[in-house]
Amino acid sequence: MPSLRLLAALLVIATFVTPAAARTDLISRNACASGAPCRPLKAMRPSGSLSAAPIPPAADALSRDANELRLAEIEAQIARRPQDEFLLVERAGLSMALGRVADGLADYDAAIKLNPAIPDFYAFRGLARWDGGRLEAAAEDFGALIKINPRNPWAYGNRGDIERTLGHRAAAYEDYSAAIEIEPRDSKSYFGRADVLFSARFYAQAAEDYGASIALDSSDFAAYYNRALCYRNLGRFAEAASDLEAARRLAGDDPRVLEIQARNAIDLDDLDAALVIAMAQLDVPGRAADGYLTIGLVRIKQRDFDSAVEALKYARSLGLDSSELFLALGTAFDNQNRLDEAIEAYGKAAEAEPLDRRPVRWRGEAQLQMDRYGLALVDFNRLIRDDPTDAAALRKRAATLLRLNQTQDALADATASIVLDPDSYEGRLIHGMTLLGVDRYSDALAALDRALAIRPDSAFAIYQRAIAQDLLDDQPAALAGYDRALQADPDLVDAYADRCDLKSRMGRLDDALADCGKALERDPQSFNALVARADNRVRREEYAAAIDDFSAALRIRLNATTLADRCKAYRGANELELSLADCTMAIWIDPHLAAAYAQRGRTLLSLDRYPASIIDFDRALAIAPDDWWSQYYRARALDLNGDRDAALAGFNHVIELNPEAAQPYAQRCNLRDRMGETDLAIQDCDRALLANPELTTALDFRGQIFVNEGRYDDALKDFTAVIDIKGDTDAYLARCDAYKQMGDAETARADCRKAVEISPNDANAHEAMADVLVDLGLYSSATDEYGAAIELSPGRASLFVARADAFIRTGRPDRAADDARSVISIDPDNAMAHNNLGVALERQGSIDEAFEEYQKAIRLDPSDALPLMNRADIYRQRGQFDLALVDLNRAVSLNSENPDLLLSRAWVFRLKGQFDVALADADRALSIDKRQAWGHFERGAALEGLGRNGDAVTAYEQAILIDPDYVPAIRNRGGLLGRLGNFTAALADLDLAIAKDPEDGTALLFRCRVRNSIGRNTEALADCDNALRIDPGRAETHYGRALVLFDLGRAQDALKSIDRGILLWPDDPEPRIARFLWSVILIDWNTAGLDFIHLLAVRTGSVRRD
Repeated sequence: MPSLRLLAALLVIATFVTPAAARTDLISRNACASGAPCRPLKAMRPSGSLSAAPIPPAADALSRDANELRLAEIEAQIARRPQDEFLLVERAGLSMALGRVADGLADYDAAIKLNPAIPDFYAFRGLARWDGGRLEAAAEDFGALIKINPRNPWAYGNRGDIERTLGHRAAAYEDYSAAIEIEPRDSKSYFGRADVLFSARFYAQAAEDYGASIALDSSDFAAYYNRALCYRNLGRFAEAASDLEAARRLAGDDPRVLEIQARNAIDLDDLDAALVIAMAQLDVPGRAADGYLTIGLVRIKQRDFDSAVEALKYARSLGLDSSELFLALGTAFDNQNRLDEAIEAYGKAAEAEPLDRRPVRWRGEAQLQMDRYGLALVDFNRLIRDDPTDAAALRKRAATLLRLNQTQDALADATASIVLDPDSYEGRLIHGMTLLGVDRYSDALAALDRALAIRPDSAFAIYQRAIAQDLLDDQPAALAGYDRALQADPDLVDAYADRCDLKSRMGRLDDALADCGKALERDPQSFNALVARADNRVRREEYAAAIDDFSAALRIRLNATTLADRCKAYRGANELELSLADCTMAIWIDPHLAAAYAQRGRTLLSLDRYPASIIDFDRALAIAPDDWWSQYYRARALDLNGDRDAALAGFNHVIELNPEAAQPYAQRCNLRDRMGETDLAIQDCDRALLANPELTTALDFRGQIFVNEGRYDDALKDFTAVIDIKGDTDAYLARCDAYKQMGDAETARADCRKAVEISPNDANAHEAMADVLVDLGLYSSATDEYGAAIELSPGRASLFVARADAFIRTGRPDRAADDARSVISIDPDNAMAHNNLGVALERQGSIDEAFEEYQKAIRLDPSDALPLMNRADIYRQRGQFDLALVDLNRAVSLNSENPDLLLSRAWVFRLKGQFDVALADADRALSIDKRQAWGHFERGAALEGLGRNGDAVTAYEQAILIDPDYVPAIRNRGGLLGRLGNFTAALADLDLAIAKDPEDGTALLFRCRVRNSIGRNTEALADCDNALRIDPGRAETHYGRALVLFDLGRAQDALKSIDRGILLWPDDPEPRIARFLWSVILIDWNTAGLDFIHLLAVRTGSVRRD
């Protein structure tokens, strides 16, 4: 039994709470939501018996005075008995209570030196050292206690806590185990050992120890919470849910418990329960962000990514910046294909939690999707550097290296991943794919067979195997493979896309197009399907549609090969400058892409830039010397450049490289004809047609030779064969010309008419038709055809000369003065001509004359919606909104699937303040064509009018995403962000809008307001002045200028601006209120009184406000 002196010392010694180990996920034992202990602590004597309640460090003045008084008494006694160790211990306790840690520790050291045999002294000093942060020294004291009494569980437990805090897991585990062996009812040691096991990822054993702690003390919510974490890591979510419910009963709505409970509910797919928990989180003071994070995670699980982003962004706005938040945002953006934003979010997640490998991995995968291979490689390299045994990262790096054409390195990574994980289906699959990348197609087949041995029903592996067979030119086997892959997975988009491509190459164009359609039904953003369909349409010579598909693909992924393909399509559509730009960009992206040089060479050839084209073909051949197509086009370029001998040698070389190809013979036929070698030329054309009886160029060249030779019957046979094969405009025009030279103008007229029917927008067809009509003496009809040709090709002077001649022959020379009016003069009842003239007049500012033309067009053709829409636009400009709606309602009734009509009506509804109806029209228009920037803009404007600002910003963003140069959307987003207080983003938008359109007065007004809001008043005034220069009659600009002038202290100038604004818009209350207040300040009672009366009249309805 301790002495009375020791008992007295114990009564004044402060007991300090054992520090908890720092963790990111576990909750320390006995910790409540407030951070205070969940139940009163008790001081435990080294012997294991309980002392009286401890004295905490003195906080209030009375306690401190009492301790100081007692300390003085003890000092006096120590002065008399300096060698009394018990007095020293008592003084140490008082010093600790008063916060004088150094003095207390000095007294404990002196007492132990005087009497090292008393264990309690070591216990007190150990606790004091612990409280002072001297953990190693504290551990030594508890070790001394254990030497004195090897059966002291309290000492083992406390030393275990210190070792755990220091990160010495093994030592902590041994101490906790010793404490438990001595005292099996020690719940604290079970809890501490569980923490150690958890940190070492021994979750099952940790759960057992937390269970033992709970069995001894069922009131400790932290044990339930931590065991729930163990269960979650073991995938035992139902047991975790039970523990979390118990923790919540004990701790109430502790935010930590709610957070994990919500995540657990999501993992159990109990999303309703997760949302209920989210509502509870929203009610926790200062922790609403946790609730929005939970809502965001639920929406991700529900695949409602728009709502998820909205919730997660709101959580961020509340100050939450956790790794989990950024990881969730990245996931949502990723699934929306907003990869730039996903990458940014993953980056922030990685910064917030550097030890979490997931954001680095997912960021790398997103970079890979965007073809940012260098950046993807950085992330995968980091994963592999930190863990060289990460087979998944090796596989991803292999895929990245494959895209970078670093095929051998890719193969090395894929092989390493197999060594690390030989039974991995993914490893075998990527190994097969890398073998495809190094052109080892047979080996790839074997590797993919191994993948299929692991997962026989894998549609993707079957699909990759089909690719290998396709590359081995085994088209039937490849087609069967694609079929099998799609049987295994009818939604495998890339298999449809590649089958589409294969069928196109097999000449089954209609079947191929159906496959591309199936791919795009399942994924409208499928890059491969869009490219395959575009290639199919190029083969059909449907160039405009092909260009649309290539463009859609390039919006998804900027790819050099696809740019080269679109370059080819633009050339087919005769958009040569655009073609040249695409090929040049492709070369800039990939300077080693032979196809890009070859395609640019062909475009330069079409632009008659023959020397430049020859240089590009030489570059292509330096990369791919055996490419006979580049050799062929190089020979053509030499021919067109006037070097016939070199061209002939070039064609001879091409024929040596590929004697079975028909095209080189056809071109050599044409060249030899021009060189006067007619018989040899005909032989070459015959040889070309022997190789390919349907080669229209050979038929056309031979037909032209026959025409020149006067062999018209033979020529007509060749031209007729061309018509039977493809029936295009040029074929009919060639036969028309043959008949014309034969003197058979009537038959020629029929062929030219057919050419015009096939290509009504082909100026050459109209010109040929007009020439035939002149031969027939039909001059009036000829002028119509020349007029059509001029509308299609207004830069060709020869057309104007020919039409002037025809006009003179008809006695109507005045018709040549004005193209638009000549059409109406020839056909006064042509409604479309009146409509088009109206459009021209309106754009010239002749609004009234344009209105009359629209009236005529509507009267002439009441069933045409276009003139109605155009007349409604004039009504809108005049402010006659009801009349505009009458026209637009009628137009929509005529053509309800025309998005332009719906959006025009939405615009008018919005101007009338009927924002809900405007929103409905905008939504309907977008359901017809969701890629229309105007539709998203009108939707944003309607939402803004309804006060749904967040949705409005999203709509404007969508419009800008579709058309980055759409100034109204950029401007409106900037104005809205300014009103929402996001001035930096607002100014960025408004600066961009004004840079794109310096004459946009609304953008200048919005920037005036924003600059004024942030104190940049002088710049704001300049913006308002510029806006008034553009539109001096806009009342709100005068009012905005007045506000700036007020802030600049120029009250009189401000009042003048307000006066102008009120004069322009008398019934707007805001400027009148401002003028009323300033008139009162300036003691201008007359003006103040008039404004007050007017405002009162407006409020009571005495003044009409239209």
